[in-house]
Amino acid sequence: MNERQQNIVTLEDQAEKLVNNLSSLYNQVGSYKNAKSELETTNNTLIEFIEQTKLLAVESHKIIAELNEIGTSKIFDRLDIIDQKLELNEKDSSIKTTKLENLDEKLNVNKNTNTEINDKLDNAEQKLDLNEKANSMIFERLENINQNLNVNEKKSKLYFVAIIGSASIIIILQIVGLTR
Repeated sequence: MNERQQNIVTLEDQAEKLVNNLSSLYNQVGSYKNAKSELETTNNTLIEFIEQTKLLAVESHKIIAELNEIGTSKIFDRLDIIDQKLELNEKDSSIKTTKLENLDEKLNVNKNTNTEINDKLDNAEQKLDLNEKANSMIFERLENINQNLNVNEKKSKLYFVAIIGSASIIIILQIVGLTR
């Protein structure tokens, strides 16, 4: 290789290194831009957080000032009153719960009694149905007897008419026989 070719190869190597260095520099500049952007976002978030903390501090200061005006002893007195009311409320709730349990037991007893009554009513209804069937059979039998009586009454009337007719004929024959 001659010197000129060697220079060209060296220039190519240097050009390649230069391109690599420029690429690396470009990437670093891009990452610095990203880092700067992230720092600005973080800075803005911190500023918002500081402002909110400041507002909370102001509100807390107001609350503390109001509590100092009211007085700690008054607050504890009111808390004691609230505790007493809560205890009374718990006792009242306990009494009401006991009453509800008693009512529930009575309701169960009433349900059982109602079930027994319903069973007895069902039995009575069945007996009534049987009595109605028996009465219906008795009425049918009475109608048959009545019909038989009507038939017998008609027969009796016919016998009566026949007997009267026969007696009339006999009387007529005797009268006719006497007059002869």
